[in-house]
Amino acid sequence: MTDKKDGGIRRGFIILWTLVGLLLLATATWLADGWSDSKFWSSVLVNLGTTIFLAGFLVWLERRLVATTRTVAKEAATEAASAAATVAAEEATKVLTARLDAIQDRFEEQLADQVAHEDSAVSALSGDISYGNVMNALMTARQLGVVDYELLVTAGEAIDAPVVSVGLKTYQQQDYLGGYDEPVIVGLKLSVDTQLLGTAYVVEANWDEADDPIEVFARLRSEMVRVGYGPEARGLNLDRMFRLFKLGLEEGMAGRRGDDGSWRSRGKLLDVISDDWVVSELGVEHREHGIVVDAPVLSARSSVQNPYVAPPVPEWAEGAAWKLAIGRGRERLEARSFF
Repeated sequence: MTDKKDGGIRRGFIILWTLVGLLLLATATWLADGWSDSKFWSSVLVNLGTTIFLAGFLVWLERRLVATTRTVAKEAATEAASAAATVAAEEATKVLTARLDAIQDRFEEQLADQVAHEDSAVSALSGDISYGNVMNALMTARQLGVVDYELLVTAGEAIDAPVVSVGLKTYQQQDYLGGYDEPVIVGLKLSVDTQLLGTAYVVEANWDEADDPIEVFARLRSEMVRVGYGPEARGLNLDRMFRLFKLGLEEGMAGRRGDDGSWRSRGKLLDVISDDWVVSELGVEHREHGIVVDAPVLSARSSVQNPYVAPPVPEWAEGAAWKLAIGRGRERLEARSFF
């Protein structure tokens, strides 16, 4: 309010002085041909009028100059502030980018270390098939979601050799409500999938920390002979079984992580049939063709009205291998569909 009022007074003052100056100049012109002293008073009025007029004009001009100067100064200050803000933003961006790059580098280093640690847990099986190495490999794979509590593996050179489960031995305690607590892992065990052999006999051998793996495998073979699977037991091969076990975990982890060049899907691994065939929770997978039969096809219920029909053999597949892979896939996925 004060600024506007002062501005109004100053404008009125300028107009008044200008008018007074013009009036005095006009009066001086009128007196030019008057009485004897008219020249004197005319000169006085001219000087006075000119002075007052110029004073009013100069005050007006001063206002314009001050306003222009203020505008220029304001624009210069704005430009300087904008430039300073731009420089500050650029510097802040550089600092932030450097920090983000450092964080990304640290993250990639940590990720590389983690992947190396995971891979080393499985690659250790190349040197020693010990309780500790097998347990570490299974637990590492389980933490990644590659397997659950076991991995089924073809345990011989022949594609139709007995299938052995390398699994975690667990213990569950019943609570007072009749339910069961979370399973507690207490060791390892090897068990033969007798469902594929046409029976439901339990053929297994516990594997404790102090056990020699060869002795555990020998106990498993003896148990197979005891329940009537002597001919099948002759096809067991410890080296082949653990080679497929190691291969399955390695490729399962690569698929789960989405590593470059991995042929495996992200699906949880259930059964390693051969070097080229596996069964996952997503279906039957082949090294060169990916998922060749989806899980819903394999887990479909069969009835008298709607019997299960196996998928036809594709041109690229060998008939016996395809039939075995589909049979193993249906065995694993049909069982899972009940839960």
